[in-house]
Amino acid sequence: MRALLVAAAVSAACAHVEPKAEAPAPAPASATPAAFYPLAVGNRWRYSGTLLGQPIDRTITIVRKEAGFFIDDANGHLAFDGAGVRDRDRYLLKAPLSRGASWTSVVSLQSVEKFTVSDLGVKCQCPAGSFDGCVVVTGQNRVDARTELTTEWTYAPGVGLVRMKTSLSREGKTVPQATLELVGYEIAG
Repeated sequence: MRALLVAAAVSAACAHVEPKAEAPAPAPASATPAAFYPLAVGNRWRYSGTLLGQPIDRTITIVRKEAGFFIDDANGHLAFDGAGVRDRDRYLLKAPLSRGASWTSVVSLQSVEKFTVSDLGVKCQCPAGSFDGCVVVTGQNRVDARTELTTEWTYAPGVGLVRMKTSLSREGKTVPQATLELVGYEIAG
């Protein structure tokens, strides 16, 4: 859930970000995780969707770089390292980017997240446009013995996160928790 909150939590006052006319060219199959999450001061992404049934419209802007992390206006921290793109607690994208590749992250004694590259080279359509060559990562986190949180992130090359869906599964029932789609973005030159 923390990854969802990092992606969705920004100030209520959102700057208007216009959709780009043309999406960047798809990344080659050998692309590194950094190609799917451009980090630079001034980069901005606007998302709309729902969070626990309520409509949301959020803009996330990278405002500074400090101690190797790019920090956004909601105090989210992201960095590239030799293995992938990470926040302070986990890898969001990790090499190799190949279908079925997986990794785990121990966030706390009670929370172990499992991530899998569930698809690669797919097309994603959202309000900000149509993006080719996307990578889809599925994350699972067991909340308790009967409950699991599943999040699916779709990243477009040269753009970053374009879609996120989160659901909670308990005793055979799945309940959507959040959906975010990219509405507009500005990527620094």
